[in-house]
Amino acid sequence: MYYYLAAIVAFISYFLYKCYIYPLYLSPLSKIPGPPVNNIILGHISSLLKDPIKSYFHLTKQYGGIFRFHALLNKPHVLIADPKLVKTIFISRSYDFTRLGVTSPMTKDLIGDGLLLAEGVSHKRQRKIMSPIFSFANIKEMTPTFVQAGHTLKTIWMKEIGNKREGRITISNSISKITLDVVGLVGKY
Repeated sequence: MYYYLAAIVAFISYFLYKCYIYPLYLSPLSKIPGPPVNNIILGHISSLLKDPIKSYFHLTKQYGGIFRFHALLNKPHVLIADPKLVKTIFISRSYDFTRLGVTSPMTKDLIGDGLLLAEGVSHKRQRKIMSPIFSFANIKEMTPTFVQAGHTLKTIWMKEIGNKREGRITISNSISKITLDVVGLVGKY
């Protein structure tokens, strides 16, 4: 009988430690400024999902270029919005950081170990192979295709707007289609 009670107390203690004590007080990320946590289970996810862009803009304005927020089960995450820090992380010192959580085995099985998910030596090799494609000369040759795609996109949006002075249109579908067109057209370079 007391074993069940001990197991329940142990489970509740572990849950409180993992979802409350560690993320808010013991985690190295707890020292980074961020909004207070309202919900132990959902963290900030419920408020961020309502209007993500507006929420991130507000948080960046309030806490600066780097801040902490909490996801499901109060797991702490860091968002970096400072362009200099982003450049340092992704360009200058890209191999000093790992992408924890992004490269799960299931994701790699689904998408593959391409440039998007590759790390370390594999990523360096793939990046070395791809970098000549993005040279200045090649990008210069692709520029007319980009400009033409922009004009096409403008024409599509003007047709959707019609004669109205004001209105709302959904741009995500047309942007994804035009992006795919551009990738197909510049693939020959």
